[in-house]
Amino acid sequence: SNFTADNYFGSKPLSVEFSNLSTGSDMFIWDFGNGNMQTSAIGDFIMNEYSQQGNYEVILIAQSTDLSTSCNDTSYVQINVEGYDIFNVFTPNNDDVNDMFHFNDWELSSLSVQIFNRWGQQVYHWDNPNGFWDGKGYNGENMPEAVYFYQMEATGKTGDSFVEKGTITLLR
Repeated sequence: SNFTADNYFGSKPLSVEFSNLSTGSDMFIWDFGNGNMQTSAIGDFIMNEYSQQGNYEVILIAQSTDLSTSCNDTSYVQINVEGYDIFNVFTPNNDDVNDMFHFNDWELSSLSVQIFNRWGQQVYHWDNPNGFWDGKGYNGENMPEAVYFYQMEATGKTGDSFVEKGTITLLR
């Protein structure tokens, strides 16, 4: 059993093409470490996508179905998927704890974020990797406690572009 990957690390979502280099086998069992498994009689290339950050151990079991030479062999590689967790609650109450919604701890070279209320109206935005939302609207008024929606478009320092969408809960 032997295989390689075209990417061993990268940002989410990460597509990885695995090249099966096994010899003397005719059945292959893949465990991609993210809940995806696949059995194949083809020994060439296989793709898998990692949508969540984390470290994944990929396992390939190569088997021979010839009963006279029945043999199994296993090989492993690690895939490291980088990404960013987004905290989904913030409390802009001026206690200097969790007062802002931001992406400042990310390695970004550009960032654009829009904040929408539950009716789809944009209530705030920023276009700067060091920007943030302090729970105020465009006129400086405190926005009410609620669930808001955000859309973020960014470019990382490595040049990877990505879009994140989600919800943020404002509590005072």
